[in-house]
Amino acid sequence: MNEELFQEDAYLKQCEAVVSTVDEQTGSFTVTRTNFYPTGGGQPGDTGVAFDSSDREIRITDTQRNRATGFIDHFVEIPSQLPQVGDDLYMEIDWERRHRLMRIHSCLHLLCAVIPGRVTGAQVYDGRGRVDFDTAEPFEKNQLSYSLNLLVQQNAECRILSYSMSELNQNPGLLDSLSVPVPPVEGQVRLIHFDGIDIQPCGGTHVANTEEIGRVKVTKIESKGKHNRRISVVLDD
Repeated sequence: MNEELFQEDAYLKQCEAVVSTVDEQTGSFTVTRTNFYPTGGGQPGDTGVAFDSSDREIRITDTQRNRATGFIDHFVEIPSQLPQVGDDLYMEIDWERRHRLMRIHSCLHLLCAVIPGRVTGAQVYDGRGRVDFDTAEPFEKNQLSYSLNLLVQQNAECRILSYSMSELNQNPGLLDSLSVPVPPVEGQVRLIHFDGIDIQPCGGTHVANTEEIGRVKVTKIESKGKHNRRISVVLDD
């Protein structure tokens, strides 16, 4: 498997790696280690660049996890510029884009603390996002925006916790507090905990503290069924 550096350090902008495989048919390659987050959990995959030992630039336009192999595929803009197996690469994510994704993804976690109800769907975009909730309650945009920004200003730390499924099953109080169901995984479950605000299973990248999110605004509240409300949020700075 690739060493997934982003899991431990969401702020790692560059890394060095060696090319493991190359797929000319899909225009992608894998490496021994990567700081590029693959599409998953509603968060888009990273984009960026890689440089080989001759300083040739290889633009990476998407990152996805290969369902068959479990490896992280890095898709290049120009297939003819694919690296070769064994090449040493210096890899650099588009940090400004990644940071906006981290900010809005973290904001959606805070939204789960504001809205009562289970999450039925979510999507992160560049600078905006939305969450669907299993609820029939009416909400007002300005009030939700106010509540979200109060949580942002708490400067709550984001901590990454890890539990086994047996540990979670022995802690029903924790399971009952989650708005997002625990995924059917073997081994450890990764939980994102914004201290005193929210805790959810999540594999994405997040800011170190809520204040880093900045001002946000709820732009739309839609009814997607009798018991489903879609709340859309944007970064407002």
